[in-house]
Amino acid sequence: ARYVLLGGTSLPETQWDPPEWDGDPAVKRMVLDPASSGLYRALCRPLSVEDSDGESECSLPMEVILDADVPCHGAECDVDSVRTVRVGDHAHYEYVRPPCVRLAFYDDGVKAKHRGGDDKGAMCASPRDSEAAFEACCPPSRSDADEAVERRKAYRSCAYAGERMTLGSAGRRCSGAAAVNNMTTCDFRRVSASTCGGCGCETSGLHWTSARCAVRAKVDRRGWVAIVHAPEWPKEEEEEDGGGEVKSWVRDDTDNYFRVHWEGGGAFPKASEGCAGIEGFTMCEVVDGGSACLCDVSVHEDAVFVDVSALPATSQEVLESLHIGSVSPDAFGAGVYSEVMSNTEGVVVYSRKIGGGSWDKSSIIQVTDEYGETIFLRNARSIVRVVGQGDAQSFYFRNPPHFMNLADHSVVRDAHYETTAVLDCYLRDSSTAPFVSKMLIQLFGISNPSPRFVRTAAMAFRTGTFRFDADGVNVVFGDGRYSDLGAVFAAILVDRESRSVTLDADPSHGSMREPLFAVFAAILVDRESRSVTLDADPSHGSMREPLLKLMGFMRSMEYTPDRRGELVKLDAGKSLGQMTHEIPTVFSFFLRDYAPPGPVADASLVSPESQPLAMPTVIATSNGILSLIKYGLTSCEHGFGLKGLVECSRRLSEGDFSTSVGRLKFAPEMKGADAVVDELAMLLTAGRLSEENRMIVRDMYNQEEDEDSALRIAQQLISTSAEFHSTGLVRKSRNMRRSISPVQNSCRRPKILVYLFFAGAIDSHNMLVPYSDCQNAGRDLYQEYKSIRENVALDKEDLLPITSNKTFQPCDTFGLHRRLSFLRDLYVDGSALFLANTGVLSKPVTKAVHAAETRTRLYSHDDMQRETRRIDPFQEAPGTGLLGRLSDALQNNGFSVGAFSVGATSEALAGRNGLSSSTTIYNEDLESFDPKPSSKYSRIAVEYLNEATALQSGMFGETWSSLIRQSIVSNEVMKKTLKETDVGSFPRNDIGRQLEVVSRLIATRHCRGNDRDIFYVEMSGFDHHSDMLDKLDKKLEDIDAALQAFVAEMKSQKEWDNVALVAASEFGRTLSPNSGQGTDHAWAGNYFVIGGKVNGSQILGAYPSDLTEKGDLMLGRGRLIPTTSWDAVWSGVAQWFDVEDEGQLSEVLPNRGNFVRNMFTAEDLFVSVNEDDYTCETGDVESSSCVVDEDIPDPSTNDEGQTMKPGFFLLMIALVALAALVVWLCRQKDTS
Repeated sequence: ARYVLLGGTSLPETQWDPPEWDGDPAVKRMVLDPASSGLYRALCRPLSVEDSDGESECSLPMEVILDADVPCHGAECDVDSVRTVRVGDHAHYEYVRPPCVRLAFYDDGVKAKHRGGDDKGAMCASPRDSEAAFEACCPPSRSDADEAVERRKAYRSCAYAGERMTLGSAGRRCSGAAAVNNMTTCDFRRVSASTCGGCGCETSGLHWTSARCAVRAKVDRRGWVAIVHAPEWPKEEEEEDGGGEVKSWVRDDTDNYFRVHWEGGGAFPKASEGCAGIEGFTMCEVVDGGSACLCDVSVHEDAVFVDVSALPATSQEVLESLHIGSVSPDAFGAGVYSEVMSNTEGVVVYSRKIGGGSWDKSSIIQVTDEYGETIFLRNARSIVRVVGQGDAQSFYFRNPPHFMNLADHSVVRDAHYETTAVLDCYLRDSSTAPFVSKMLIQLFGISNPSPRFVRTAAMAFRTGTFRFDADGVNVVFGDGRYSDLGAVFAAILVDRESRSVTLDADPSHGSMREPLFAVFAAILVDRESRSVTLDADPSHGSMREPLLKLMGFMRSMEYTPDRRGELVKLDAGKSLGQMTHEIPTVFSFFLRDYAPPGPVADASLVSPESQPLAMPTVIATSNGILSLIKYGLTSCEHGFGLKGLVECSRRLSEGDFSTSVGRLKFAPEMKGADAVVDELAMLLTAGRLSEENRMIVRDMYNQEEDEDSALRIAQQLISTSAEFHSTGLVRKSRNMRRSISPVQNSCRRPKILVYLFFAGAIDSHNMLVPYSDCQNAGRDLYQEYKSIRENVALDKEDLLPITSNKTFQPCDTFGLHRRLSFLRDLYVDGSALFLANTGVLSKPVTKAVHAAETRTRLYSHDDMQRETRRIDPFQEAPGTGLLGRLSDALQNNGFSVGAFSVGATSEALAGRNGLSSSTTIYNEDLESFDPKPSSKYSRIAVEYLNEATALQSGMFGETWSSLIRQSIVSNEVMKKTLKETDVGSFPRNDIGRQLEVVSRLIATRHCRGNDRDIFYVEMSGFDHHSDMLDKLDKKLEDIDAALQAFVAEMKSQKEWDNVALVAASEFGRTLSPNSGQGTDHAWAGNYFVIGGKVNGSQILGAYPSDLTEKGDLMLGRGRLIPTTSWDAVWSGVAQWFDVEDEGQLSEVLPNRGNFVRNMFTAEDLFVSVNEDDYTCETGDVESSSCVVDEDIPDPSTNDEGQTMKPGFFLLMIALVALAALVVWLCRQKDTS
């Protein structure tokens, strides 16, 4: 038994008592007698020093474990259990009961109910459950006229407030109650507060009655089961005072289904077959509109093994046969159980000592599993039989065990036990070891490990041990316990894929380095830096994580703070896309299956570390490392230093470390370009830097006048190379990378699409609300909305009425949230429409089949965000996003497309490799790449370092090289055009700043030559699990203000008629609130589309006509099934955007075929436009404001007159290749 010290408070921590009980002398307490109670002495643990009365002061340990029985004394012997006990005058201990295994179904259920009055509700309870209910004692029968009323007035007779007990104990307590002699339990009418007598009637709990209660099973179309309780009710209570109420979680309309194991081949009663048995006999009642069967059941229990000799030969077979857990036999006290000999290895058997020993269903079997864990199980089988006509046709399922007390949800202890058991089940699932192992391998630098590598690490996870032969010495890692991470890490670090002894050439080896790890790379030599060899498979390896990459750089280049012992303080989160303590979401910095566009996505591989790599972070990361090399760790000159430590009022010269708090102190061991570059290549790229790139760096090194400058230029160049940012080998193709040429305007009417994504799941049920005139629904939908939303519902005075012109909507008038006044004006003006009950769908589904027919994992932010951005549930176009495929189709149709992600990189813009590309912009203040280059030729050298790679080159290296080349060019164009563009005033909030950037980019459309622009904009912070009303109010206010500024700017630019903005979120939220006045994850939501040519003033899609829990679209807790798919919406948008060919529409929306009957067309969403009214504006592309002066010097000569041709590096590379070829031919000749 375990007791935990509470201190001066009497309130338990793992159970709930009303706070007002604490310190109230009128509330009964279990007070231990210092003189006679053995439990008192065990908890007190007296000190050796006695006081003046000859008594010792209690030591009161924080926790007391009783490993032997303690005899009870006085009132202690009259209770089934204790909650808290008082030791001395003030100290209290809580008894923490071990897990108690309950079975969901039982035959002898008894009704337990609340005390009546305002506190109503009843359910079944097992009469043997000592924590199910309080006693409620009724006086004996009387003959006077008041008998019925007086008989059903119950009294309490507790030993302490909050005491629960079994039904038998309640009967004994009532018969000996002091209030009235010979009382009994009965089906009382109410327990009056005046009769509680210090037992605490304030607490909300159930009381035992004398009425029966049947436990029934409701079976849905999947064969899942929900528990339904059917208590008996006196006739007058069913008719008066709202009696007859059953607790919601066990009511006959419950949707709390769970899986069960059906015996006999898995057959179960089906509503589609009339809930009939195998031979047509009636078994159950068809309920819930024909979607479920409500069945009477009976429970049969017997022993699994009739005696010890019947035990299987292996412990695994024993585990597979037993399914009901038990506590250790020691918990029952000494002498209750005795050990019985067993011949099965790893199995110990205990039988109950009854009449000299008994082997039956009460026997306990101890099993040591394959992971060394000890498990106690009952030798019992509990089968639930569906009762109906003809027993031969019955269905059977295994009775599911659980820890939670269904009668008392306030017991935190049982919730903890239940959660721990679930997590333990997940942990020991056969898929856990490879899943966790693969993720850990990815974190250690290999994004796509081989199956063999994963299997090796998974085996270490399962066994808790990894053995490694180190020069003839057998080294063992791990303590042999399941999931020992020490063993797993050892298996990963010493595997040949992590420390390959030869530099193989697999192009997939490696990874992209995380940004933040790149900065710290100059301090110490990390594992990646010291690794001399890597496999050569192009798919092997990974991108290096940003933060680790930075750290590795600083370590390798011996970063030293100016003051000894000073911590490294960085302000690099935005620059790197990753920073400690700045995790952007609960899903960490990257999605585990993120694949960047290009060779990685084309090969169906992943590169999670590549997700932060967008144009701004690529430029900012590069500039930050260059600044660290030139000026030390400073916040000036685009550095990573902490802002505010120094004044950046003047421009620094290279080598000026006056504003830094530390700098790189690396000094090469040998002099000369060859030696220095080789040493840097070893430290920064683990020797992977190609010979071609070494030649480029050596040539630039030799151009410098002094060794310090030469070292800095070499460090800078290597820090921009693909070998530094990824862990794979790079092989050049000897071809020039395709240059990015200016796009010419096609002179077609421009169109602009903005995808506004509300990340976190906006509560759109408070954005669009049924208001009035709901004749089509035949019910008051606003009142149903108020009832189900409870304390998060909006009053009508907080809504702005709008009229729907669609007769198929259930109401003629809806209401918008009062903060959306401008959006309401757009709707009234005909420039906005709403999308009702919309969401991610794999195909149209109903309540009965939604789980089986839905491919996407529901209610998960990660999965449903990904699917809302991709709209490809069956992965027919893997690695691509909705907007990327739309851009591809437009490119194929001859349009010039500009695609931008503003504020965050988005997979929505990922297209097929080689077609469209996208640019990410965080804000309008773009920084130039290397604004103060160390050499006139630095930019040229960076370009040659990242030239086109060969087919067998590392995929992650190619991803980096392509990114940096594209980022440098795009950044310069965007910087110049954005700087010279003026727009109106925007709110200074997140969404306002993003839409301002969108507006600036739209204003540069003529310079960019694009006639189709696609923008992805994301606003986060909508996961309102608490205080939803206040938080959503502020968010909607920001949205409305930002939309107003955006529309005004579009009208000013005369682009409003060309713009469409589609607002979406990953899912809607529950109509029913949670206990924190928030709402939780659901499915369908309500969204909007705005634009100058939107076919507005209408609500498309079908708003639900029933918002009660019995509605056809309701899944429980107000989770609505979508009736409009995003495929239907985007099909109409794509057509408006001039993708009209059916084949192309199916490429943009691969799942479109599942919604043929429910597709929106361009005419549904937009009004038609006369193309002849458009006048093409040409010439702007060639204007001076559109031309970017790259300020690259004439490479023909440098200041010293030395020749420096642009093709010099290529010539040298060609010579090296030729030399290698000659050597190979000579060796072939010698061999022959």
